[in-house]
Amino acid sequence: MRSQSTQELELLLAQVESLAEAQADVAARDEFRAFVRHYYETASLDALRLRTPEELFQICHAHWQLAQQRSAGDFHVRLTPPAAGSTRGLAQLDTVVEDMPFLVDTLYMAVRTAGSPIDWSVHPVVAMRRDAAGRLQQTRTAGDGETGESLVHLEFEPLRDADGYAALEADLSQVIRDLRTIVDDFPAMRARLREISASLAEVPPGGDAAEFAEARAFLEWLDDAHFTYLGVAETEVVTEGQRSRFVMQPQASLGLARSGARYADPDQLI
Repeated sequence: MRSQSTQELELLLAQVESLAEAQADVAARDEFRAFVRHYYETASLDALRLRTPEELFQICHAHWQLAQQRSAGDFHVRLTPPAAGSTRGLAQLDTVVEDMPFLVDTLYMAVRTAGSPIDWSVHPVVAMRRDAAGRLQQTRTAGDGETGESLVHLEFEPLRDADGYAALEADLSQVIRDLRTIVDDFPAMRARLREISASLAEVPPGGDAAEFAEARAFLEWLDDAHFTYLGVAETEVVTEGQRSRFVMQPQASLGLARSGARYADPDQLI
């Protein structure tokens, strides 16, 4: 026998599907109805109860339209101020981007840094089959080990003015690019740390064995899931006259310190 909560969830999704049947474009109706299931299947019933079936339909349908086109390497960020006469009076954020670790937390922090508390959210990860031009062909639930597309929907207290939304949109785009750089370079950054840790096992002449052991133990502790690697910057000490300074080695830098990334300039690390 199905639980009461399961029955309630099925009834709610059936209501949303009924709205899809009545309002979605005829040509894509069947595909959109399947998308509704993929979109809300990981959301909690408690969260879905906070929105009416009509609101759930509108949220899902707007995200469906945003996801229709995305080329490899691109991402979509859409901010929507509260509509005139809106009963809830909340702004909205929608994304279409490849799923990455820490993505939701990163977006949450950007919105909160802009000064707005978040009221409601859903975060489906959906496998999208696209053609060579990036046009959406079919959706399904992302399986284990499969990289789907992250469709984050946040509703938050409105910002003061249009400049606030423009600044937040720029910040959201930047942090997504930063996160992508971090995720891409994460294996290489971890390998670099392990190389440095292994090198400390050999104490050079005149070196303090205890200090080398302590430094190595610290690096091993970091690597034991106690640290998130954001960047690796290598510098070389260059002496000019009686003054010495650190010079960044761009070819050896990774993550947010790599060439063209947020902290490629070593002065930004001070």
